[in-house]
Amino acid sequence: MCAPLLLVATGSDANQSATDLGRKLYTGQLPVSAQLRGQDIALPSMASRCVNCHSNASSQASGKANATTDKLAQNFAPALEAGVLRNRQSRRGGPASSYELGSFCRVLRTGIDPAHILISRNMPVFQINDEQCSALWQFLNQTR
Repeated sequence: MCAPLLLVATGSDANQSATDLGRKLYTGQLPVSAQLRGQDIALPSMASRCVNCHSNASSQASGKANATTDKLAQNFAPALEAGVLRNRQSRRGGPASSYELGSFCRVLRTGIDPAHILISRNMPVFQINDEQCSALWQFLNQTR
């Protein structure tokens, strides 16, 4: 009887661990190497945190609201939330598309969105591995 309970708890711990890793990547507690597309100079870790530009979710993630920062970020980049990522919508004048894990990782690594449109050069490209990308995706898609 105990073995099935142990497996369920272990799976839940793994999900929590991945979500925690994703939160730390999002907030910059764990930095990921990045640069602007077309440049070879690595950005300082403080300059390439997701939370810098996509802060709607950041105030929820950190539990701290900063109205000024959130307002500036709302004008600079969209919130990274499940509804924005997974719902089909037109972005930057392109055809309607939605993100899935693979297209999300591709946009982080190359700057090419699900509709095969280059995103703004202001968005860094990251040297993010599969585990990190999956954890970030899981964090952004959790119910908040």
